[in-house]
Amino acid sequence: SAGAGRASGGAQGGRGPDGPRAGAAGGGGGGWTAVRRLNRGAFLRSEKVLRLATADASGNIHVAPVWYRYSGGRILIGTASGSKKARNAAASGRASFCVDVGVNSPDIAGVYGRGPARVVTDPRAVRRAARSILSRYFESLDAPAAVELLEETDCIIEIDPDPRAYATWTY
Repeated sequence: SAGAGRASGGAQGGRGPDGPRAGAAGGGGGGWTAVRRLNRGAFLRSEKVLRLATADASGNIHVAPVWYRYSGGRILIGTASGSKKARNAAASGRASFCVDVGVNSPDIAGVYGRGPARVVTDPRAVRRAARSILSRYFESLDAPAAVELLEETDCIIEIDPDPRAYATWTY
């Protein structure tokens, strides 16, 4: 967790799987507040756009803003198996991400992470995860755009972030 105007890495003491443990230095309760303590899990569950970074076999980086769901400590992203992000994640087995908000201090905060990525293609698992992801963005999954996205989504990129590779910041 980071205090006002500070960034911190993930390999600090006093951290649990979703950020600082209660009572730990820099730790605190749910969400990011005016006290400027960032709870990683609450932040990832509340924000809506994640920047996903994957690399191809030549090392070229591809960054894409995506919709996602943070659940059970994992990042879930629905996409089409032919997309660059899905092909890169399948080939490399790795991904990085950043979720951030704010333009002016003191309302700037973010989370960075990286870890193993796998591409899930089981149709039932994909449909279940895609519905879960899209339910964050649509009041009804019967909306035309939701129906279209559900039809186009044939895989889920699942990132299992390395707890030591997280960074959070607030400014």
